[in-house]
Amino acid sequence: MRIGIKNIGSIDCANLKINSIAIIAGENNTGKSTIGKSVYALFQGTKNVEEGNLNEQYLSLLRELRRLKSFFEFKSGDFDENFFISFFNDVEESLEERDLAKVMELFKLLKEDNQVNYENEEMKKSAFYEIDRFLRVLNIDVTSLNYKTSYLERVFKDEFSNSINSLYNKQLPSEITATWEKSSHNKIVFNDNILNKDETHIEHFKNLGAIYIDNPFVLDDVSPSRFYRFNSFQFTRNSLDHSTQLRNLLPTLLKEVTLFDEFVNMGRFDDILSEVIKGTIKFDGKGIQFEENKTGSAYPVNNLATGIKSFSLIKSLIESGELSRNDILILDEPEVHLHPSWQLKYAELIVLLSLELNIKILVTSHSPYFVEAIELYSKKHKINKLVNYYQTVRNPNGNTLKDVTNDLPLLHADFANPFIHLEKLRDEYDDLD
Repeated sequence: MRIGIKNIGSIDCANLKINSIAIIAGENNTGKSTIGKSVYALFQGTKNVEEGNLNEQYLSLLRELRRLKSFFEFKSGDFDENFFISFFNDVEESLEERDLAKVMELFKLLKEDNQVNYENEEMKKSAFYEIDRFLRVLNIDVTSLNYKTSYLERVFKDEFSNSINSLYNKQLPSEITATWEKSSHNKIVFNDNILNKDETHIEHFKNLGAIYIDNPFVLDDVSPSRFYRFNSFQFTRNSLDHSTQLRNLLPTLLKEVTLFDEFVNMGRFDDILSEVIKGTIKFDGKGIQFEENKTGSAYPVNNLATGIKSFSLIKSLIESGELSRNDILILDEPEVHLHPSWQLKYAELIVLLSLELNIKILVTSHSPYFVEAIELYSKKHKINKLVNYYQTVRNPNGNTLKDVTNDLPLLHADFANPFIHLEKLRDEYDDLD
């Protein structure tokens, strides 16, 4: 798979190939994270979005239903209270089951004259207005191309906080393309942070999406309040950015993992993870707890060492099978909180994930230990010919990406510069001791 990015954020132009693993190294503030966010939005926005749109429709229907309930509760008239209690209970149950056809039948029944005795024609007109509002939302075709492209636009806007354009020339169109081996091609174009539907070309919406991890502290933020609670009608705008999506995903994964899941999905990963994680992450309805294997004691995950959180997050995604249900895993500087010895373990884990799950992995890194470990472990597990290496290059008009797959000494030399500087300092100041 080949990815092309033009004029997005700090990136002027970036072209990369992701066969199994792609490593991007470079200085701070040279666009590494922008590339990761662009790839995430591309995959997440062009996956099979019908489920996402159905969820959005579901939330809109709940809002309209709450409005309709309020209307009949506060308007005077000869209303059959038992009928309305039964009606709204049936509608709520059908919505929870996503049985929209049943909901339509119930509303047809509601509109029949003999079901409700309205006080006057004006009240009937107002009631039918509220009912028709609900039916308009119910009749929207969320599988249409128009809705799919709207979802795609919202993913990009949420991921980039409505700032997709080039930082250097806002007049230039922003563009990302993906080309697969079977010649399928997706091209997404934004002008002034608005999706250009005429220039955007999507040959297929993929069934799988992306997972983007840039912060192990996401585990600290998970709580039951992240679920929409149907009966209490609590609603918030569900952002489609990578952090929110991961936070929303984790409680379900942690609650639904069974012993069978662990046995089937862990495989070759268990040896590495069991060396690092001496316990189990669990979601108990109040939040995420870490239970120690040796003592059985449990404590909130926010008290857990950050390095263990990094491994635990990956472990949860493996155990649940969630990684195998996605096209690509994006890891933004995963080595940040890890001792060099654990960086090596994490690097081998990434190689095994690509090998065993056949998932594509995009990694950004600052660590010479980590990048070299990927290089050597990919040779150990015989996938080195499928790993590509890139280096970001700072330019006045936007950052670019250089393919250094066949010139790794250039990458290592860049990593070595700080060590050389330290050696010079050592030579200069050691004599002062």
